Order: sequence, then structure tokens, then C-alpha cells
Amino acid sequence: MSTVTGKTTINVPGCPPHPDWLVWVIAQLVAGQPVNLDSYGRPTSLFYRRVHETCPLRYTNEAHDWGNEHLCKEELGCRGKRSETKAPCPSQYFNDGTEWCIGAGAHCLGCVEPNFPGAAPLFEED
Repeated sequence: MSTVTGKTTINVPGCPPHPDWLVWVIAQLVAGQPVNLDSYGRPTSLFYRRVHETCPLRYTNEAHDWGNEHLCKEELGCRGKRSETKAPCPSQYFNDGTEWCIGAGAHCLGCVEPNFPGAAPLFEED
């Protein structure tokens, strides 16, 4: 995008991006504060830690099928461990702080990754 506008582009990824992430970036800009960016143009103050690092299911056993909301979903395709999946979802939640993908029994879809959704399917068929 910066090649079109000639200005630095700040990418706030997500599907959808968390409203607080957007407000944080705008507040920094209005206050004249610098917004440091990673190589993908994401604010490093927000997107610096992999989702897996703070996931409450990180140290649980692996789920081998769906319906096990309190088990790690890595074997079911969770993308939270990937190096590009950096977001504060496990600590910030959506919907007025009530929920997030993993808390709802799904797995991390990696929606903050630069190539989301990517070539791999989000869910595997049996």
C-alpha cells in the first residue's frame, strides 16, 4: 500500500481487527507518538507475542477431535503457534471482553498472519 500512497502503511490485521487495536493506533498518531512497525507493517506494541505463548490451553493435553473446549487445538490445525500469528487475543478478547476464538471452542485461524487465510484450509475434512 505504501507504494501507492507514498506513506508508511500501518497494518492492523484481524478478521475482524479488534476495535481497541484500531483505537490504540489512532490515539498514538493523534498524540504524535511514534508507532513502531514490524516487517509486515503491524504495530510492534500490539503484535509482538505469538497467540500460543499466552494461550490458556497451551499446557493442556492435545485435543484429537472437536468438542474438547478445554484442550489444546494444535493437532486440529490451530495456527496460534506460528511465528507470524502474533496478537493479544488471549488477554484482550472480543465482544466487550467476553470471548475469543479459542475460548469459543474453535482454534486460532491465524487471522493476523500476513497471508491469511493462506493456501491451507482453515478446517480439515474427515
